[in-house]
Amino acid sequence: MNRTVWRFVSRVLLIGGLLSSGCSDRELPVQSSAASPPVLSDLRLPQIFNPNRIHSISVRVTHSAGSRSIHSVECRVLGLGDRTELTRFALYDDGDARGLGSGDLVAFDGVFSRQLWWDQVSDTEQAFLFVFQATDDTNLQSESLEVAIRSAPWLAPILLEISIPDYLPSGFQETRLLTAVAADSNGIQDIQAVYVDGYKQGIPAFVWTLIDRGEQGDVVAGDGLFSLAIDRSAGAALKGLYELEIAAEDLSGARSEAKYAQVTIENEPPVIANIVAPDSLLRPEPGVFDVHLVSVCVDDPQTLADISRVRLEWVKPDGSYASGGRYFDLFDNGLPYDLGRWDQGYRGDETAGDGVFSTVVIFGARAQDEQPLLGNYTLTFQAEDKVGQLSNALVKTITLK
Repeated sequence: MNRTVWRFVSRVLLIGGLLSSGCSDRELPVQSSAASPPVLSDLRLPQIFNPNRIHSISVRVTHSAGSRSIHSVECRVLGLGDRTELTRFALYDDGDARGLGSGDLVAFDGVFSRQLWWDQVSDTEQAFLFVFQATDDTNLQSESLEVAIRSAPWLAPILLEISIPDYLPSGFQETRLLTAVAADSNGIQDIQAVYVDGYKQGIPAFVWTLIDRGEQGDVVAGDGLFSLAIDRSAGAALKGLYELEIAAEDLSGARSEAKYAQVTIENEPPVIANIVAPDSLLRPEPGVFDVHLVSVCVDDPQTLADISRVRLEWVKPDGSYASGGRYFDLFDNGLPYDLGRWDQGYRGDETAGDGVFSTVVIFGARAQDEQPLLGNYTLTFQAEDKVGQLSNALVKTITLK
């Protein structure tokens, strides 16, 4: 073993020894044959570890008896070829109660964490195998969860060029292409994405992710040109001037120096049309309730993704409002009418996502002296988008005879 590797092994073994000594006096109960073993999932760690840097690692452990029944979670670091164990370390689910800087945020939530100082120093890329395993209080162990990682010298990626539109008109046709050229000393495969973070008056507003995988507008995978094709829906919930911060991020989470730009996003309000509702109705007999579907077509230059709500104002012949209030929401969710689930959006809409927003109106009364008023009921429809703009208003009158 060369001196570099031995320094890494001895240092981590010392840490591992201190960790294990704290548990050495604890005897584990006899395993119960009826118990279910822990299950590992949702492993999170960098694909590339950089020497002399701290890396965050976490894994979720599920157990029928709850996370407090987990005695330990360990990771063994093996050589990828001969599977020789180089070291091992523990992960914790205690909200860092021990003060070891584990990075665990919430105690006993089932997520075990570790801030690992990677002391593997080498001028070349190396490969390792991380093997995770959980043990419960009955000494029952989970199946091993193995993942191969790479260790490589750390150099942040470099962002060379960017091409981003400075203006996006409302409802623009086809697509606009965002591109960036980036490089990395560990190879272009070490860059996971180029991120475009949009801010308005210093507040985060959106993130566009440019990739180099031959999809989502990118033409050739792995050529160092990161791309994203956006359509008019990119303007949903956005309007005005935005400051852009653009940076490439590698697989270890290191970011390049940022470049900056601006984009003005135009957003015109929605439009509604084509009310479908009865013109006139006969007043039902006491105890009879007539249910009628009403709907309106809604369009938005930024697509329906920009629609916040569609509603109608309901005014009775005497100028008062229904017992449910002045306004009623319409839905484009495809859920049938169900009065028992009215507040959950079951208003009788027929097809989800088709731009036709619907609800039902109900005429009726339980007793003779509660009969609905005869005359004109005025329904005013209007849509609102996610930046607070109102559509045109349409009015429909239903006459109850």
